[in-house]
Amino acid sequence: MTSEHPDHLIIGVGNRWRGDDGVGPEVIRLLQSDVAEIEDAQVQFRISSGEGTRLMDLWRGWQQVTVIDAASSGSRPGTIHRIHNGCFPAPSPLRCSCHAFGLAEAIQMARILGQVPTQLQVFGIEGTDFRAGDELSEAATAATIQVAREILDQVTSTS
Repeated sequence: MTSEHPDHLIIGVGNRWRGDDGVGPEVIRLLQSDVAEIEDAQVQFRISSGEGTRLMDLWRGWQQVTVIDAASSGSRPGTIHRIHNGCFPAPSPLRCSCHAFGLAEAIQMARILGQVPTQLQVFGIEGTDFRAGDELSEAATAATIQVAREILDQVTSTS
């Protein structure tokens, strides 16, 4: 996947029908129309449930990957956790998935297998309400907008 501009895979993790768990898909929704207007952008989007082996399949072969997921660490709702190159503290108090083998575990396994993307960036958005429904909390909504802007700035600076 080589080109004049580096390819970038952006994965939104979550379930948009579970309140703040939908932050990943919401960031993807916000980005898709903006990135489509950038002529040279080499960006692809995916939405995932967050199951670890599926994430590993999605990012296999990519050099630059950004993952956005809901987090639950006890931090203030709407806090944006930025993890670069998949450097989760061990053991990590940041929980980005309800799966037993989720994002953090996928990164650890990919590291062992030598399959971690060269540039892996994770945005964990601290959620507060994960009940059934398609609305994000006010704090999560504000954070998704901020994360989408940061990612858009990154994409436009490389195109």
